[in-house]
Amino acid sequence: MHPSKADELERFIAERGRPLLAAAKLLTGSQEAAEDLLQAALERLIRHWSRIEGDPEGYLRRTLYNRGRADRQRAGPGHRGAETRW
Repeated sequence: MHPSKADELERFIAERGRPLLAAAKLLTGSQEAAEDLLQAALERLIRHWSRIEGDPEGYLRRTLYNRGRADRQRAGPGHRGAETRW
């Protein structure tokens, strides 16, 4: 990865990491699962970093949601994920 791109990615993660982890926790229902989900999404972001134009947060959030949904589907109907109270 080009040094300026690496710096850009590091800066992005430092600035947006906490809100992204919070979103992942809402999707998964646990801190540990949220960290795993975010790590998987970040790995995908890194692989595609050079092709992403503009703000990468939309790409990363879409990856989080899609991966979280796929994980829930694989877990089956008994998996509840995050508790929702309305």
